[in-house]
Order: sequence, then C-alpha cells, then structure tokens
Amino acid sequence: WEISWAWSRDAEGDWQGQEYRLPAGRPIAIGVSGTVEKGQHFLHEGAALQVTIQSAFCSAGSAAEADALSTALLVGASREGEKFLTKIPESGISVRGLAYVDLMNQMVYNQTFNSLFLRRRTET
Repeated sequence: WEISWAWSRDAEGDWQGQEYRLPAGRPIAIGVSGTVEKGQHFLHEGAALQVTIQSAFCSAGSAAEADALSTALLVGASREGEKFLTKIPESGISVRGLAYVDLMNQMVYNQTFNSLFLRRRTET
C-alpha cells in the first residue's frame, strides 16, 4: 500500500507532505485532522483554540477510532505538546501510529509510526 499525508500547500497551491509505503496483508485505518482546509475551528471553553499543529495523523484498528484520535491528537498536542503522544495509548483503544506536524514543519511521532511509516517512506 502507498499512502500520502499532506499538511500544507506551497506558494503555487500544490500539496506538501510525505509519501509512505505499507506492507500488504495488514488492515489499517488512517485518520488525519488539520487546519489547512477548515482553519482553526476548534473551541475550548467557548473560545477558538489556538492550535499549534498543522496536521495530526493516527492509524488505528478502525476508521472511527483513527478519525476521532487524529482530532484528539490535534487538540491535545496543541494544549500539551509532545507529552500528549504518550497519553492516548493509555485509553485502551487500538492505536498503532501517532504523528503530528507543528507550525514550524517539525514532525513528532511515536515509535509505532516510526516502525510502520517512516522506515518505508518512498523517495519523491
């Protein structure tokens, strides 16, 4: 399987991100949440939450889990930073890979994301 994760657009409007290659035979659901399409629309205590992340990526056992957890990661890591990556696995949900890209284009990820995605990255 080949997948792409894009989190911003360049000056010409083309998507920027990374491509990955996954081994076949293992079902995986992927959820991505970010601000590039809809902007900063999350509310916290009645006011807009100032997110510090462009995009959050989660792979999990189901599409519902992956989608919900990518949003949780976007909001949680905006509030708590990198330490939030260690909190989600404690929830009991089948999380496989977590990653986010901050406003400075720095990628932060857990070990599972590193094993499944970064090591199988295609060259573009």
